[in-house]
Amino acid sequence: MRNLAIRRPGTFKIFDGRADLHLLEEGGALYYAVTTPKITLRTRSRWTALDSYWFVYPEHSTHTWFYNGKQLLLIKLIEPHLRFDTSHLNPELLSTAPRYVQEHIRLHEQS
Repeated sequence: MRNLAIRRPGTFKIFDGRADLHLLEEGGALYYAVTTPKITLRTRSRWTALDSYWFVYPEHSTHTWFYNGKQLLLIKLIEPHLRFDTSHLNPELLSTAPRYVQEHIRLHEQS
């Protein structure tokens, strides 16, 4: 398990190097794309403001968590597919998140 969250724009390897995470900044807004050799999953609109509280937590080889200050998103790599779940559609998602994600969201909500 990785202990560090991603908190800056750039391109990162996730899912044990089987996918690229692109965090793109444009005009103060942040967008993301997750790409594998067979599929791309990306935001069509702004994911969050660059200067807001956000992080991406690559938990392990199949789970990467995204938090934009309002909503939690889980992207799972189940080859050859990318699947996702959001706290907007699944209010119980936070309870299934790793401790690191839960603690950082709670700290943000308390501030």
